[in-house]
Amino acid sequence: MKKFMAFLLAVMMVATCLIATACQPDNKECNHKWEFSAKQAPTCTDEGGDIYICKKCQETEFRKTSDASGHNWQYSTGTKTTCTEPGTNTYVCTVCQESEVRISRPAYGHNWEAHDVKS
Repeated sequence: MKKFMAFLLAVMMVATCLIATACQPDNKECNHKWEFSAKQAPTCTDEGGDIYICKKCQETEFRKTSDASGHNWQYSTGTKTTCTEPGTNTYVCTVCQESEVRISRPAYGHNWEAHDVKS
């Protein structure tokens, strides 16, 4: 009877371990049961879609429904070109406020001409 109880206890322990590890996130053994969780709207840089969560293991899955919308650049400020520095234009996205600096004209470079110095 003691051997039977020990065997039964061992079987129960193995079964408990198998059940506990059978449906963990990233476990390929989980037979997922997906449930809609939230809708994610597209942004300038990220695609839009639906987020689903597995009711068994809590793993999440993103299902794309639309492309990223892209930035809507608008001119903001600029700098003048000098001998050593390029001229730049700064643009700001009207949606997310991200900024981008673009070179409008390369630096001129120095114009080293000989000049007469009068004393």
